[in-house]
Amino acid sequence: MFPTTELQFPQDGVRLHLPDVTLVQRITGLTITATPESAHVHFNTNRPAMSILEIFYYRTGNVYEDSMPENLVGSRLELLIGPGLRHEFEVDGLPQDTRLWFRVTATSPDPSVPRAYAIGQFFTLSRTAQVWFDNLIVYRSGDSNSPGEMIFRGAAYDYATKTMFSGPFRRPATGSSESISSALVTLWVEGSDDDRYDIPLPLTGLNITGEALPKDSIPGVGHGEEEYKVWASAADDVALPATVGDFTLPFKLDSGNWGVAWVMFGRIIGNVSSRNISLPPPLVWTAVHSTPAMSVDAPVTRSTVTRPFLIGGWAIDRDAPSGTGIDAVHIYAYRDGDPSQGQFIGWALLGFSRPDVAAAFGNAQFTQSGFNLWMSDSTLTPGNYRFDVYAHSTVVNTFALGRSFEVTVV
Repeated sequence: MFPTTELQFPQDGVRLHLPDVTLVQRITGLTITATPESAHVHFNTNRPAMSILEIFYYRTGNVYEDSMPENLVGSRLELLIGPGLRHEFEVDGLPQDTRLWFRVTATSPDPSVPRAYAIGQFFTLSRTAQVWFDNLIVYRSGDSNSPGEMIFRGAAYDYATKTMFSGPFRRPATGSSESISSALVTLWVEGSDDDRYDIPLPLTGLNITGEALPKDSIPGVGHGEEEYKVWASAADDVALPATVGDFTLPFKLDSGNWGVAWVMFGRIIGNVSSRNISLPPPLVWTAVHSTPAMSVDAPVTRSTVTRPFLIGGWAIDRDAPSGTGIDAVHIYAYRDGDPSQGQFIGWALLGFSRPDVAAAFGNAQFTQSGFNLWMSDSTLTPGNYRFDVYAHSTVVNTFALGRSFEVTVV
């Protein structure tokens, strides 16, 4: 059993569990998994480091406003991490549709070793049809003589298989300026010269999260290094070229039970390993629309009728691809309007010509939309009745619409 530190968020019932466990070193990997009620985070260090973990609730939903000191709501923990340690964090007791964001900073006691960063957010969403990332911080360390990598990783968690999917994008950072380009957007990270490198973001396919395993710093790295930090906030359907504060990463899921997170590593030198996998087929929901219409023309409500009498009208479903869209009309009668004194009267005959209905809706397929039912002398005894008339739609295979009228039967 590992020792555990527990922090209480300001919100009741939400706790941050911090079990101290072992493995690896410097911020080399960050994995986020989630359920509708919790999220699990771990990161590694490759060197002794003083690390600060901060997890915040979104209050305003705007990354700029939520990063302001007066809006920060969450927990902050300083951790002294020795070589070969991994720290794991679990946030539980969360309601669905909770958004949290975090930042981790690891600073080495050796001043020649640059700091490492891991910044991102996670969600406890039960369902989302489209994934986009509403903030991004780009950190880049290295000069033209110091090869490194910028790594951007979007991730989606499949609740059904408990698997994190991710799309890593890599490019050697050999200049002072970078741009991220896609069919949707371009984000500029300005540097001190005119060098520019495009990082294509594929629109299809996701990869399972791979562990980032940087090598030790290349000799000479650290001399003349500069660090560029850019905040950006997402916008949907932006025009090209986009500017900082106005971008969308093209990472979409058609449908399904997904949790969402994005992860970015800064100051990483070396390689990232990952393996391609096939996503499970997306859940495609087909919405069936029904637009029924109906009228009872006879008898006139609140009138007096003499047996036998005719109940007649018309019914259609405007979303029917052909025909009237109605295959049955059922009629019920309730003496004095009392549900306990109801009886099924019968099925109306369909197919009566109603050219007026076809003209009103501008479609000849509704010409045969009339229905009629003759009430015989023996069906009902004299008295006051409420009649309910229901039309059954072939579009949605249910009784989609009803009409009521009241008469006195003599």
